[in-house]
Amino acid sequence: MIDKGNNNNARLPKNAFLARSNDKKYVPTGDYNPATKKYVDDKFKKIDDKFKKINDVQWSIVGGKVPSGISPSFEVFTPNTKEFGFGVNDYLDLGANECPHSWQEQKDIELHMHITTKIAVVASPRYAKFEVFMAKCVDRNQWEEDTFTAELTIPAGTDALVMFYLEMGQIDMSGYYLGSELKPRVRRIAATGGTDYTGNIFITQLGGHFLSDAFGSQTEIIK
Repeated sequence: MIDKGNNNNARLPKNAFLARSNDKKYVPTGDYNPATKKYVDDKFKKIDDKFKKINDVQWSIVGGKVPSGISPSFEVFTPNTKEFGFGVNDYLDLGANECPHSWQEQKDIELHMHITTKIAVVASPRYAKFEVFMAKCVDRNQWEEDTFTAELTIPAGTDALVMFYLEMGQIDMSGYYLGSELKPRVRRIAATGGTDYTGNIFITQLGGHFLSDAFGSQTEIIK
């Protein structure tokens, strides 16, 4: 290749440009430098740390399996929608979710719950406590189970139909890879921090925040 910029008759050294037969490592450093296929494949198979983002895996409460004994009641939520209201000891079994293919394998998942008041809290704070049993499994291994509890403080003066976000804890995902499944049971339990919230309270969603390190996976079970 001739260097037209400096000397019409000078040839550039081989390491100064990319040819179709290139078999050497080349790392672009400028905005308009070319890049080899291998560089692009290696670079974008997974996302650089500075570009990693938080995403959600969600379990629908409305789709839960209602037990025959102590179960929440399906009642009016907003004027034209309904949701499950949980009294103390009411529980639901939710369907299993596979960990998304963008999830960074073996990275813990932050478990959280979305809760909404049914009636207003007037005079003094009230408390609602919740428990999640999270069953988890990776391909060709046995299921195991973790337990999480957290209590929500609802301040005095809170209106009806106010939504709260409640962190439940971190799901330990060490040793878990693509194809792993998570299956929860959610339950309201007696408050320990003060007076229980009166009557039923709505759980609208159970979720898990996870870190994405890829747009997806290269194969069905391999990043």
